[in-house]
Amino acid sequence: MRLIKLCRGIPWAVSANLFSALVHLRETFSSAYLWIDALCINQDDVIERQAQVPIMDKIYRKADQVIIWLGPSTDTSEEVLRLVRQVANLGSKVIEQFGADLHADCLCHHQLPHPTADIWHRYLEFYDQRWFHRSWIIQEAVLAQPGRSIVHWGPWTMPWSEVLAGSQIFLPDRLRKAIFSRTDPHTLHSSPVGRNALRIGLIAAASSDLIAILKLVAGTSLDSSSDPVEVLWRTMIWDVYGHGHTVDEHPAPASLEDAFLTSLIPVLQDGPAEQVAEAKVIITSLLQRLSSSRPLSTTRKLHQVICYASTRTDHEWYKAHNGADYAPPEADKYSSYASGVTWSQRLFALDNGLLAMGPQSGVAGDEAWIISGCPFPMILRPSGPQGEYRVLGRSYIHGFMHGEGAPDDDHAWRWVCLV
Repeated sequence: MRLIKLCRGIPWAVSANLFSALVHLRETFSSAYLWIDALCINQDDVIERQAQVPIMDKIYRKADQVIIWLGPSTDTSEEVLRLVRQVANLGSKVIEQFGADLHADCLCHHQLPHPTADIWHRYLEFYDQRWFHRSWIIQEAVLAQPGRSIVHWGPWTMPWSEVLAGSQIFLPDRLRKAIFSRTDPHTLHSSPVGRNALRIGLIAAASSDLIAILKLVAGTSLDSSSDPVEVLWRTMIWDVYGHGHTVDEHPAPASLEDAFLTSLIPVLQDGPAEQVAEAKVIITSLLQRLSSSRPLSTTRKLHQVICYASTRTDHEWYKAHNGADYAPPEADKYSSYASGVTWSQRLFALDNGLLAMGPQSGVAGDEAWIISGCPFPMILRPSGPQGEYRVLGRSYIHGFMHGEGAPDDDHAWRWVCLV
């Protein structure tokens, strides 16, 4: 711990990391007002914490800049950030090709270091810094206005969007294992190595792609007894809920439904008016498909949330329907868990209208297969004239996970060649 002096010369103990950040910020933002939660909220005062935490989202949204402090730089910081920017500029399509079709050696064709170069180990260390392990990083990266989250690593800076894009290289298993093969496999599997960055990116993407997601749901062919928005939130978490120390709960508890709806309120309130209007049109069309026997369906709730979110304060809908003393659920109870489950997955629809989650590298034309003895439907890509297939990864298909889609007739099974 290090001592600093507050107003009127009051001494205050801060962590070594915060001390180094304050020294840096004093030189970089000499005339700016700074809000630092460790200093501006009395962490020992429970009442003050309870009053301040609910408004922290507004602080981050209204900030001119959200500073993400990673700590003092190293001798290789400049080189690592240069490589992060190179990877970020590749684009997701190139990265996905490495996951399915290209060998890691092809990195050199894109002016990137050879997979065995030592800089990749430094790259891994960059994304495994302490900040990526913190539980509050979602606020710093997601709640800020676009372009206002800036990563500071000693004197070096980089927009958060580029740091996020640089983490996409951890996504394809083939590429990740080829580049970081000298790293202990257990460490590589268990440490974040960019997963938290990707997790945050998924939360942000869910916000910005809300209309695309709703359009995808609207394109499904669910029967009238299935609630399309309920199918959506269950699909995004594979309809399971893990508790860390107990067996995963299936189906996921209905209590997550309100947390899912709550997570959409800031998106609707902060988004453009035309987005809210379009969302309302899509949800109205989904309501027309629903059975009238489900007055409290998730889709009907979402329609009401959209109407309230465009004109009223956070959580007013919940209090109106559950009483003034009702404590609304925490939005990140759903969004954090969903993005952790699906950090390497994407939402898609099958040609038969079912909603599913599958590998990020999946493209139109890939096929979902039930393979005998495999606990998950697998996504395969046709890869040869003789019926060969390449395995892309496992998937979740709502309503197809517990034997519903397995053929009753043994003759319906056939052999395929996986390459």
